[in-house]
Amino acid sequence: MKKIAKSLLPLAALVLVGTCLVTVFDLLVVLMTSVGLANEAPSSYYQILDIPIISVTLPIVGMILFAAILLGLPGKPADP
Repeated sequence: MKKIAKSLLPLAALVLVGTCLVTVFDLLVVLMTSVGLANEAPSSYYQILDIPIISVTLPIVGMILFAAILLGLPGKPADP
C-alpha cells in the first residue's frame, strides 16, 4: 500500500496545481466581466469550456487522492 501512496503523490500535486490555475482563471473571468471588458466574451468562453464543472470536480478529486495517500502511508503507533 505504501508504493501506491507514493505513486499517487505526483498526481495529487498536479491536481493541486490545476485547482490553483482554475481558481486564478475564475478570478480573471469575474474581474473581466465586472469591469465590462470584452463584452461578455469571458463568461461565454467560461460556459463553453465547462469551467464551472471543472472547478468543482478538480478539488473533489484532489481531496480523494490526498485521503488515499494519507490512508496508505504508515503512521507511528500512539504511546499509551
